[in-house]
Amino acid sequence: MVPRRYYFEFSNDEQALRFPDFGPNPYMPEIPFASSNFRFDGVNLPLRTQCELPEEECKALLRRCQKAQIKWQHKISTKFYPRWKKVVYELRKHRMLLQRQGFQDPELKQRMKDKELAIWDDYRNEDAVEKTRKQHEKAMRQREEARRTAEDGLPHSPDYYRFLRVAPVVFLAPEPPPKVEGPRRRVPIIQGDALLEYLDKQGQNNNAEPAAKQLQRRLVLCLEECL
Repeated sequence: MVPRRYYFEFSNDEQALRFPDFGPNPYMPEIPFASSNFRFDGVNLPLRTQCELPEEECKALLRRCQKAQIKWQHKISTKFYPRWKKVVYELRKHRMLLQRQGFQDPELKQRMKDKELAIWDDYRNEDAVEKTRKQHEKAMRQREEARRTAEDGLPHSPDYYRFLRVAPVVFLAPEPPPKVEGPRRRVPIIQGDALLEYLDKQGQNNNAEPAAKQLQRRLVLCLEECL
């Protein structure tokens, strides 16, 4: 942001610091039926605008103008005016240096003017780089949001497609296999002599002691009596 009135156009430093001119408010909406030299004071709209527009539209327009003025004043107080004070301080030091070197008007004024224009050119380039960086970050955020939306399989705006290198792929979970309904598997029950024969074979395979076999037989007989 370059001021509309440069430092060398002021008569002294006090006027330059008290009455800087940063130009019109770029955030201010267009006010119908307003003259070209109208400056919004933060309270009232032009009388003709109030007469021509309905009351509800006037209230809505007034709120928009007040928000734009607050935003512009915040921008000036946090960025533009501190930058302006810094430029004035640098130019004052540069003028003192030139005076010590023996420069006088009109050469002194010309050198001061060239110095200020060079300073504002540097700030202009800095603002351009910052604007490009923000645009790039915004594009990368939109591209990342589009990629995540495509991975989640959610519907998204066609505007996101230009940030993708390939068409979005919708990932679908595989369907679960169908459940098989059928009769339960039944295990045959071994009773009586068949159970004793089975236990004998198990005892032979495991090299069981005779006492263990007798205990197994007694256990089987007890179970049969209970049944």
